[in-house]
Formats: sequence, structure tokens, C-alpha cells
Amino acid sequence: MLLYFILMSIFKTDLAKPYGAYAGYWQAIGWAIPIIGILVFIISIFAFSGEQELNYTEFELYDTMDSNKIAAIEAQEAAELEMVGKEAEPAVEIKKEDVAVAQE
Repeated sequence: MLLYFILMSIFKTDLAKPYGAYAGYWQAIGWAIPIIGILVFIISIFAFSGEQELNYTEFELYDTMDSNKIAAIEAQEAAELEMVGKEAEPAVEIKKEDVAVAQE
């Protein structure tokens, strides 16, 4: 509904005050682009709305893994999280005295 309102207000503005000294086909192109975008969106909703069946054989599920492999994955994830935490820490510690000296 909001998109419809925006498009209609643009059309109304364009009809009341055309694009300066540009030719009329630029006005038509300016209208065609949003209309084509909406049509592509609506067509894609109906064209690709079919249900796809997931093939679980492509994935290795936790249910089928042994405990050693699960422990290795968890350890790798923990190490990655630890590295992210270290990257978030500042490399240089800033002290209040240094800031006061820099401001003077």
C-alpha cells in the first residue's frame, strides 16, 4: 500500500511538473523502471513459490556424527569466538592522563 502511494505521488508530480527541458521519452523511462521492478518482484513470487525438498544427504548432521567429531567442532567454534573477542579489544590502552595532555 505504501509503495502504491509513493508511485502514485511520483506519477502525479511528474504529470504536474515534467522533467524540465528533457524529451518525453525520459518521462516514460522514469515511469517504466519502477513498474518493471514491481512486476519482476510479483512475477518472482509466483514463479519461484514452489516447495523444494531438502536433500539431507548433502549435510552431515549432528545425529550421525561421533562424539569426537562433535567435540572437535565445538572446540573450533570456541577458538573462533575467542579470536573475535580479542579483535574487539583495543590494541593500545588509552589513559586519562594521555588524553588530558593531548587536549592541552
